[in-house]
Amino acid sequence: MRIVEPVVERPLLAEWAAAKREIQGILDEADAASTTSVATRRRRRARDLFVAFLERLRAFTVLDPACGSGNFLYLALLALKDLEHRVTLEAEAMGLQREMPRIDPANVRGIEINPYAAELARVSVWIGQTQWMLRNGFGTSKPILSPLDNIECRDAVLSPDGTEPDWPQADVVIGNPPFLGGKRLIRGLGEEYVAQLFAAYRSRVPREADLVTYWFVKAGEQVAAGKADRVGLVATNSIRGGANRRALGTATEGHLIYDAWSDEPWVIDGAAVRVSLICFTDEGMEHTPDPALDGERADAIHVDLSARRGSTGVDLTATKRLRENAGVAFMGDTKSGAFDVPGELAAEWLRLPANPNGQPNADVLKPWVNGMDVTRRPAGKWIVDFGWQMAERESPTYKPTAAPKHFTKYDLTH
Repeated sequence: MRIVEPVVERPLLAEWAAAKREIQGILDEADAASTTSVATRRRRRARDLFVAFLERLRAFTVLDPACGSGNFLYLALLALKDLEHRVTLEAEAMGLQREMPRIDPANVRGIEINPYAAELARVSVWIGQTQWMLRNGFGTSKPILSPLDNIECRDAVLSPDGTEPDWPQADVVIGNPPFLGGKRLIRGLGEEYVAQLFAAYRSRVPREADLVTYWFVKAGEQVAAGKADRVGLVATNSIRGGANRRALGTATEGHLIYDAWSDEPWVIDGAAVRVSLICFTDEGMEHTPDPALDGERADAIHVDLSARRGSTGVDLTATKRLRENAGVAFMGDTKSGAFDVPGELAAEWLRLPANPNGQPNADVLKPWVNGMDVTRRPAGKWIVDFGWQMAERESPTYKPTAAPKHFTKYDLTH
């Protein structure tokens, strides 16, 4: 609900609160009217405002362009139906005639590439509709489920001909797009597909970015084109930095990030991951909630999902490189194998006698420190590093005992 609530529920509730105040004011005027005709006109006006809001609500659409089995669409449909029910009850309490619920699965739209998941999403949405009607005492006249063509089975980010596909227009875009790291795109999707993906999103999504960022960029373009008002998507927490952050910057350029959770636990396919939940809208959009990061009020949320609160919270993403620092520092080493060693084991190896070549393990066992060790708590990791000058034939002469299991995957001797 950390996506559905700030994107769907809260803005619509704020919109209804404004409409309700106006309706109540007109009804108060009707009660104080000096003639019956004036009172009737006022009550008719109040009724028209109520119906107008209901029609606005009943026309509200939610798009999940990576809907899977339909969980987000299910939750969004229930939220819309709950809101419609609440509005009619509150209007009735003000003396207006109550309306029957009319929001149904036609209010949600989805895109899903897996045929089985797409069909499951359609069924899930219908189950949600039927359960809600029965739970609230309205019954249901549709024991046979109608087709839901508004949940499409297709690729959301790449058409079969290699072009960028269109998304249907909707009031809001929500969802949990697939998590696939930028370095694993070719392995997971195939070289031909990835080449077409890079070509279709050239200059908008960095090639190193994770797959999820393509959904963010397309959603941002939906808002810019007036095809959506708000967006709420889930990404891995790596979207806060590097190529992913640059893609998020493109997606939210000219927009306002108004609600975000920077680093939250999440379970997907049984695996525990850390995610970021990001909601954004066009700047100046009415009824947008006040900015909040990690559940706390903020004056602004930066694209790296840090916040400005009062005089604290500098937007580090706006910093520029200093020419004076050119050539002073570099990105450093990039680990390409599972050669990391826990601190306790590293200490044990360093205490061992010299190797058969007469050299100590300290020659190839080095402390491994990255930016996280500097900005947070040191992890105490070490790494096996043969450097760039040592010949491959020399590596087998270093033979520490009690090597970690993952070292057996690598044949250093070839």
